[in-house]
Amino acid sequence: MGKRQLDVQLTHFCATLEECPRRPAPEIALSGRSNVGKSSLVNLLVRRQKLAYTSKQPGKTRVFTYYEVDGRWNLVDMPGYGYAKVGGAERNRWLAQARRYFAQREQLAGVIQLIDLKVGPTPDDRARLRELVAAGRPLCLAMTKSDKIARSKREAAVREHLQALDLALPADTAVVVTSASERFGHDELLAWVEDVLDTDGNDAPSVD
Repeated sequence: MGKRQLDVQLTHFCATLEECPRRPAPEIALSGRSNVGKSSLVNLLVRRQKLAYTSKQPGKTRVFTYYEVDGRWNLVDMPGYGYAKVGGAERNRWLAQARRYFAQREQLAGVIQLIDLKVGPTPDDRARLRELVAAGRPLCLAMTKSDKIARSKREAAVREHLQALDLALPADTAVVVTSASERFGHDELLAWVEDVLDTDGNDAPSVD
């Protein structure tokens, strides 16, 4: 994919699995707790500063938000989890839809799971990762907000957080350190996406 400008279009807002587009284009999902930086990672990944709305207030993404990339694949920003101010019924609805999406969505080619490098994995993060490992989807861990930690301490922080997961990750799980504010991690993420799409073997242009 190199450093060329990607053709990215915001196409769908889907509250349920049934509302997700039926076209066969492969999907890469962004999963993470509320306020971990998913919208910022969307902008970093596609090299757009304001494509996805970012907010310091958690819980803004409440649907599956679809971005079509190069008419070839979809980037899916999922609702965050762990936001205490959302009612229990609404929070449980999001979690149920996410579980169905990971288990049943045929177009899902891989998942980028976000972990705050400064905060480390939360109990909700560990629960989500157990679901992802069980679902058997290709997985990339994006360690976000790394600019909040001194460069000399980032590698040790990654090792510490991986140990804190207390989970046997698949051997091919990728780990990428990212910072939206310092604009790095983009190339590594896109390289992982390209590998997943090539392995998936479904890179036909999307059709409605």
